[in-house]
Amino acid sequence: MDLAGIGVLVGAGIAIGALWVALLARTDSNAAARAAATSAASSERAATVAEQSLELSRAESQRKVERSDVEWKAEGGKERGGLIVYRNVGTTTAHAVTIALTVNGRRMDLEPGDVPPDGTVEHDARELYAKACEYLNANTRALADSAWIHRSVFLV
Repeated sequence: MDLAGIGVLVGAGIAIGALWVALLARTDSNAAARAAATSAASSERAATVAEQSLELSRAESQRKVERSDVEWKAEGGKERGGLIVYRNVGTTTAHAVTIALTVNGRRMDLEPGDVPPDGTVEHDARELYAKACEYLNANTRALADSAWIHRSVFLV
């Protein structure tokens, strides 16, 4: 083998080495691209969470500064045959009001929004009260008709 043959072999070895380095670089660059995409998605999520946190922090600081005198007085119910009235007896407006009301085991959510001082929120539950009264009266009549009440008085 002469000098030219040795040069060809050395050149071929260098070319194969360069090819191998290029393949490694390509594999690393693909991994780096995937990592960059994942990092970008994580950064977007982190930015969204940070914005939400900032908004909550602002709302909380406004609540701490906000002065309010809201007090509620309930009126009605059984006395009015089921017409229930809530009155804001405080000196400031109640904002974004939600009332969770339970009448005879049935829950109702009332959302009247803002209620000014001396403003009221009314709920007509007369039908529910009337049904409850009918049910109790029917049970009482059934017990009286069965003479259970009279027998129990004598057993005592």
